[in-house]
Amino acid sequence: MTLAAITMTAPEAASPVQMYRATYSPDDNKLRLYAASRLDPETYKKVHDAGFRWAPRQALFVAPAWTPGREDVLLSLAGEIEDEDSTLAERQEARA
Repeated sequence: MTLAAITMTAPEAASPVQMYRATYSPDDNKLRLYAASRLDPETYKKVHDAGFRWAPRQALFVAPAWTPGREDVLLSLAGEIEDEDSTLAERQEARA
């Protein structure tokens, strides 16, 4: 009986790991970007130029109002924009 060498290769990168989550809240008309890790300089510039600002207490990027351009930025990063999970009162409490 002989043993054949088995070559194992890493799976193809068919589906990239989701690094971003985007949400919209009609309560306050704000878009939010949750990042799993620190943004690279190119992505940071793209997000910042679109009007998103870092909210350290909430650990996310927030834009003060919805615009088509900001929506496009979030869609390019996250693929979809979900409804915001937290309520306006919960977000205010987190900032306090």
